Amino acid sequence: MLLTFVMKGRGRVIVRGQDTRMRYIFGDCVVDTETRQARRAGEAVQLSPKGFDLLVMLIDAGPRAVRKLDLIRQIWPDANVTESSLSTLIAEIRRALGDPADDPRYIRTLHRYGYACIAQVTKAPSALATRAVPAAPSFRLAWDGGVAYLGPGAHVIGRAENLAVCLDHQGVSRRHARVTVAGGVASLEDVGSRNGTYVNGARVTCVVQLRDGDRIRVGAVELAFEDVYGMTVSIDAVTSDE
Repeated sequence: MLLTFVMKGRGRVIVRGQDTRMRYIFGDCVVDTETRQARRAGEAVQLSPKGFDLLVMLIDAGPRAVRKLDLIRQIWPDANVTESSLSTLIAEIRRALGDPADDPRYIRTLHRYGYACIAQVTKAPSALATRAVPAAPSFRLAWDGGVAYLGPGAHVIGRAENLAVCLDHQGVSRRHARVTVAGGVASLEDVGSRNGTYVNGARVTCVVQLRDGDRIRVGAVELAFEDVYGMTVSIDAVTSDE
């Protein structure tokens, strides 16, 4: 579930769960929470997982301002970070959306307080929300000593025993990467691992779509991604149909 900020008395903010099958449209930008992709002028833009989550939080709260402390607590719930880390994510979002800090159209800075989304946002169902999804798992990950079938939803890869894909290897973080299956598309993102996640030799720095035959490396473990039924939908093809 994504998180929605709701203003309460005295400026307090609480958080509620929200449907992940939404698109937010503003200016020449589209943010799709199901595919976890952002587009500007029809082209995909790069956002880190935390940058994407922060953008959606601000859109959900907009036009209300959200305190820096509340944003930090949601983005880094288990870490002690400074406001400079939050500023770095805001700068990342501005670059991706083409939103200059000195003349913002989308994200307004309230000095010594926080940030607010000032864009006129239109909400619509995700581009993939109406696509039929097979009831049975349509993807799988195979590695030396194991296989995992992936149905709709989020599947975390890591060393912790309670995860969907548990890899008991020293180079794997407890929560290393996440594969999300939605609307016939499987996407991969690193979730702050120590040693990084790689697809076909390239380090994963944002959400990437997986394709049949991709080789994923998590720590020193290599996994093969397989499209069991040949059901993969191209995100680019879906966008061009709109």
